[in-house]
Amino acid sequence: MKNKKIYIGIVVLLLLTNFSTLSAKGMTANDDSEILLINEYSGKEYIVTNYVNNDDEVSDIIFGVEELEDTNGELFLNLELNDEIVLGIDKINNEIPVKAIPMADVYVDDDNTEGPWDGTYKHPYQHIQEGIDAAEEGDVVYVFSGKYIENVVIEKSVTLKGEDRDNTVIDGDLVTDTVWIESTYVSFSGFKVINSIEDDFSAGINIWFSTNISISNCILINNDASIRLRNSDRCDIYNCIIRNNFGPVYVMSSSNININNCYTKDNEDWWNDNWAVMCGIVITSTSDISENILISNCNIDSDFGPGIYLGDRSANNVTIKNNIISNIKYAGGIVVCGLPNEQYSDISICNNEIKNCPTNWSWPAGIYISCCIGGITIKHNNILSNKKGAYIHLSSGIKFIENNFIDNEKSAGFSYLEDQSNTWARNYWDEQILHGNPKIILGILYLNYKLLPWLDFDWNPAKKPYNIIV
Repeated sequence: MKNKKIYIGIVVLLLLTNFSTLSAKGMTANDDSEILLINEYSGKEYIVTNYVNNDDEVSDIIFGVEELEDTNGELFLNLELNDEIVLGIDKINNEIPVKAIPMADVYVDDDNTEGPWDGTYKHPYQHIQEGIDAAEEGDVVYVFSGKYIENVVIEKSVTLKGEDRDNTVIDGDLVTDTVWIESTYVSFSGFKVINSIEDDFSAGINIWFSTNISISNCILINNDASIRLRNSDRCDIYNCIIRNNFGPVYVMSSSNININNCYTKDNEDWWNDNWAVMCGIVITSTSDISENILISNCNIDSDFGPGIYLGDRSANNVTIKNNIISNIKYAGGIVVCGLPNEQYSDISICNNEIKNCPTNWSWPAGIYISCCIGGITIKHNNILSNKKGAYIHLSSGIKFIENNFIDNEKSAGFSYLEDQSNTWARNYWDEQILHGNPKIILGILYLNYKLLPWLDFDWNPAKKPYNIIV
């Protein structure tokens, strides 16, 4: 008999995780059937359990998902079933929820405490590391919800998928890194990662000399750093919640890095028990330059140190755009801090909103630029309600263009050496009484070991605020 097609209705639940409930038309299930919330459809395969065939026996089937349809607000999967199951459902008319398990090569479930353990979905491994060790290159390892107290090491090309990021927990137990990745082509998603050791070197997820790494849909809590990338290339971090860690997302001497749609909150790092530093996203370099970095669509809220920090050594082609950075407690919202005579190239800070950064501590401004030579453009940002909106320190060739400075206690300032100059052009300054006249920016000039009051100018300020949508 040729394959037949049926439609399976999907009831969409408004959950934080955007999961949906799978319900089968024309099928029934035994009394022990479950509703499994799934969040991936098109092009994926699932194992569906707890079907009852026409002999009243529970059957397990595998089906492929062909396409996704939307009918009257309900989602439908177009499924292709094998002949045996089609024959079995012909006489069944009920619509009953069934259990769907994403297809994988290896399964892990901490509830399987007594075995057997062979990595199948019926006999999953008990520990994540066992599943990874059993996997072959390119395999998918699927981890059911539970608490896994272990330190996971990934040194092969695998996809590691957690069932539910709120309830699939990897607990490092303060021993070392909770997850260590040193490989190529690794995808890691759907986990809550907690409790790495606090030693200023470890992380919830530590990515070391790796390429083509994807970290997505994860929660990171109570780690030393949340994520560290060191000497890695082509890595994506997206759709992650990062909160209450002791350090930031560190990107060191790495290239082609994309950090997108992440939410960080209440991360803090202290030096000598009294100075908060480096708490949001940090881009830095050692001997190798970090380059081709994109930080976009992130919400960085109430961290202790800088929201985004770019510093220590030169970096090339860094774009910071469409982020909301707010309530940074003890340092600037966005900080670019170079070393003397180090030049940045193609640093773009655009279409961000930096607000409510009240700090009087280090790097005290919504946007703070220090010891940089050229290559930095700050354009189309909303700089709102900060202690200081923007500040340039011992830098030259910096461009502030078409930004909104609104409700800051002081809009902008600077401290220049004699031969340093920067560009302020067509910004909107809400404190301007006669809009359209040149805007005077007060600052300091270092001249012959003396500090002199000095002026800089935005010669053509905007008459009304720009419509900048983040």
